[in-house]
Amino acid sequence: MNDEKLEQAIFQILRMTHLGEIKWVRRSAPRNLGIGTDSVFSSYFETEYMGQRLALYQQRFRFFSIEIEAERWSERVILALLTDDGELQFEFPQSSQVHDLFETVQYKTSNVDGFLQNLLNSKS
Repeated sequence: MNDEKLEQAIFQILRMTHLGEIKWVRRSAPRNLGIGTDSVFSSYFETEYMGQRLALYQQRFRFFSIEIEAERWSERVILALLTDDGELQFEFPQSSQVHDLFETVQYKTSNVDGFLQNLLNSKS
């Protein structure tokens, strides 16, 4: 697998999201993502592009820390390809671009621009 090609693909998805060419929708995470785990999916987004179902989500999970000899919570952001049934087909590698994409999608789907414009234009 070519990591450079994957990074270019993630950058392209980020660029197209910024330009509004790819639109994401906030949804509930498919049940099968958490089966057999205690993971929590606090934010989950989906889009379809070129016949592929893409998911972008934040996964919070517990793990045992040897340093403190106790369980701790951690989180990661995942960009993935899903099957038509919502099953995980492929997980892109972790990168700063995936985090940037997640922040961009959260911003765009929350309509922050519209809120700020209304707030700044209000006569209160």
